[in-house]
Amino acid sequence: LWSKLLSFREAGYLMGMGCTEQGCEKPKEKILEAGLQAPHAYGILDVQECPDGDSNIQRLVQIRNPWGEDAPRTWTGDFGKDSPKWTFEMKLKLGIVNRSNIEMYDPVSIFWMSFNDLKEYFNVVDVCRVHDGWEEYRERAWLPSGVGPGEAFELVVYERTQFDLALWQEKHITRECAVGANTNVEVSFVVLRKRGLNDDGTPEFEVVEHKKRTMDDCCTQ
Repeated sequence: LWSKLLSFREAGYLMGMGCTEQGCEKPKEKILEAGLQAPHAYGILDVQECPDGDSNIQRLVQIRNPWGEDAPRTWTGDFGKDSPKWTFEMKLKLGIVNRSNIEMYDPVSIFWMSFNDLKEYFNVVDVCRVHDGWEEYRERAWLPSGVGPGEAFELVVYERTQFDLALWQEKHITRECAVGANTNVEVSFVVLRKRGLNDDGTPEFEVVEHKKRTMDDCCTQ
């Protein structure tokens, strides 16, 4: 997960996460005591590896409370605003202060957490893969069911390129309200490259990429 966060940050993707009692399996009192709010959404601004005073590499995540300066509390654990783990060199490297030791941003709504603490209080990170200059195309299709095998799409590529592929299944709102349960089905996708024709004239394919089956709303690679 850490390497993925670094990769997402390098790519400029937008990242966010939510803190809930159920997600971190902690009572609300303990979450509030740690300086967090629940249920509440937070944004991830930065992901960094930074040496501390003992030359140990610390994995740190910069987090923002969207309430901004109206945020009633801030993280009180390791690498929080008043944590003794900070050194001036660390704060300078991460842009928390300038060389005159003046804070560069509001230290309540924007704070740092260690990666280990983040995993204790947040269980899901949502990523929006933003690409400047990319085109976006959306198509509707039937999923496999008892009445048919579903649909496939043909993508013609004329040169080496990159693309993001996402499969989103619509919820059956009426049925979910009636039965009170998730109506999602297991979905996945396989990307095939056409190699040519077999001796009998049928197309021959090779597997380029595939995604494990999931019951989530979105399946992406």
